Amino acid sequence: MEQDNVRTKYVLAWVNAHDKLEFESHYPDGSPLAFDSEEEAIAAIPPDATRLVLKSVRRHHGG
Repeated sequence: MEQDNVRTKYVLAWVNAHDKLEFESHYPDGSPLAFDSEEEAIAAIPPDATRLVLKSVRRHHGG
């Protein structure tokens, strides 16, 4: 029987002055820094900064 494989990560983002969503990019390929838990993401927010904590869900369908 086939099952879905779901992987959840959390990323930090903010809205810039041009109303565009920006992400904390730390990987060489430009992808956003991802955390395994919401608590880890919150702990990574810089002092005196405001960030959105977004839940990123990747779903693979496989057997």
